[in-house]
Amino acid sequence: MSGSESKAHGKGLQVIGAGLPRTSTSSLQTGLQILGYDPCYHTITHLLPNASTQGPMWLKAMNTRDKAVRQKILAEIVSGYSAIVDGPGCFFVEDWVEMYPDAKVEDIASDFILGMRKSPQAWLDSVMGSMGKVFGKGPMYYLMNNLWDVQTFEKHGVHVRTTDFYLKHNDEIREIVPKERLLEFQAADGWAPLCNFLGKEKPAGEFPHRNDSRALRRKMAVSAHERGKRGGSLVEY
Repeated sequence: MSGSESKAHGKGLQVIGAGLPRTSTSSLQTGLQILGYDPCYHTITHLLPNASTQGPMWLKAMNTRDKAVRQKILAEIVSGYSAIVDGPGCFFVEDWVEMYPDAKVEDIASDFILGMRKSPQAWLDSVMGSMGKVFGKGPMYYLMNNLWDVQTFEKHGVHVRTTDFYLKHNDEIREIVPKERLLEFQAADGWAPLCNFLGKEKPAGEFPHRNDSRALRRKMAVSAHERGKRGGSLVEY
C-alpha cells in the first residue's frame, strides 16, 4: 500500500511520473486527473504553452549544481500541481524523492509511477517516430538537446536515442525510489494496478488512451506559428 491515502491535496506533488517521454504519459496524466490528482503537469499541456517562462526555469534547474537551489527552482515550477508526468520532470526523480520523503517522516510524500513500454525497442521506435523528429528543431530544441544529448551522455555514458538509455533510466529509478513507493505501469494494464497502488476506487469506464504523439506535433506547430507571428526566434530560450 502506498502513502497516498494519508495525504491531503495542496501539499505538493502527490504522484510523480518517473517514466520517460513516450511511455503513454498523456494517458497517465488523464488517468491521474480523473482520480483527483488535478492539475497534473505535462510537457504538452503545461510546458509548451508557457515555453517562454517555463523553459528557462527548467534549464536553470538542469544547470544548477547546488542541490538546495535546484530544488527550490523545482518547487516553484510545480507549485500548485498535484502530480507531474513526462519530461523534464522524470529526470529529477532523485530530487523529488528528497523533496517529498516518506510519509512517516513528513506529512508530504509522493508515489512514483515508472511508465513502461512493452519493450525497449518499442520505446525507441516511438521516440524516433515522433520526438526524434519534432525536437530536432524549433523552440524546444535547446531544452531537449541540453537535457538529453549532453547531460544524459555525461551521466549514463550512452546516447539518448538508444535502447540502452531506456534501460539505464529505468534501472536508475528502481535504485532511487523505495520499492514500496514505486509502481511499474503500462497503459495497457488499465485502472486496476494504478488504483490499487494509489488507494483509489476504480472509476467507471476504461483507462484513457491518448495519442500524445499527435498532440505533441499539433502543439509544436501552434507554438512555432505563434512565435513566427511575433517575429521571435524558434529557439528563444
